[in-house]
Amino acid sequence: MKLHHVGLACNDIPESVAQLRKLYAVASVSDAIYDENQNATVCLVETENGVNIELVAGERVESLLKRGISYYHLCDEVPQIQDKIESMRLEGAMLISDQQPAALFGGRCVAFLATGAGLIQLLEEE
Repeated sequence: MKLHHVGLACNDIPESVAQLRKLYAVASVSDAIYDENQNATVCLVETENGVNIELVAGERVESLLKRGISYYHLCDEVPQIQDKIESMRLEGAMLISDQQPAALFGGRCVAFLATGAGLIQLLEEE
């Protein structure tokens, strides 16, 4: 597995991008798009040092934000998503959202699992 990005919950994507620009040297920012499968608006911020941050806004993260939590998930890129889901389940992870295409990542499949280390999103390699 290779760390692809950190997911942060936010109320307002443009405001959050502005805050990230104050903290980090931002190399690029994707368009904010609504992903029906995730019921959220998402945007990917790439920093000059190679750290990617996905901003997630909408109903999907409202409960986190109400509790003052902005950390949402870590995302790992994997060659075979179904194989990784099965191996993580055997290690005690609980599948939260089965694989589905993600608009922000060109339709590549993603899945979410709850683990002892928090919520992990898997992103299938291109």
